[in-house]
Amino acid sequence: STLGLTLAEGKALLASAQQFLVRAQCAGIADAHAHCERCEARLTVKGSHPRQLRTLFGRVTVRSPRVRFCTCVGKSSGASFSPLVAVVPAGVTSELEYLEVQWAAHLPYAVATKLLSQILPVEDSISVSSVKRRVRAVGKELEQSHGALGAAGPALTALEPDCTAHQPK
Repeated sequence: STLGLTLAEGKALLASAQQFLVRAQCAGIADAHAHCERCEARLTVKGSHPRQLRTLFGRVTVRSPRVRFCTCVGKSSGASFSPLVAVVPAGVTSELEYLEVQWAAHLPYAVATKLLSQILPVEDSISVSSVKRRVRAVGKELEQSHGALGAAGPALTALEPDCTAHQPK
């Protein structure tokens, strides 16, 4: 007999808790966008659709409402937005994205994916191709932010295998 939870039991417990918490948080996000930020008028819901969010503790399917813009905003009649898409545009939480990119920066994509799947309840939430896409997206964001600094910005540094910074010559 083992003491405490097994890895499988711990992963199942975390995944279950995550389902409950994420659904409650998404309901809170929808409630927070029930009124116009400008005039406080009640906004109407155009409809909703299921949306899958990839989280650190597994995939969670939630209802994502489409909310009509208030008439005071000046958008065309029937124009709508999804509050949930505004909060989690890529459908992946920042914590999962951070770990995917961090591990993939130090290990081959397939190894990083396999290790993350072994320790977190994310078996169906990550794949080698999704990790590659996230790394590329984060890299592109870094390049764009570095490019925004202009010629006066600091030079990019590369890490040597012994983790010492190396300035390009």
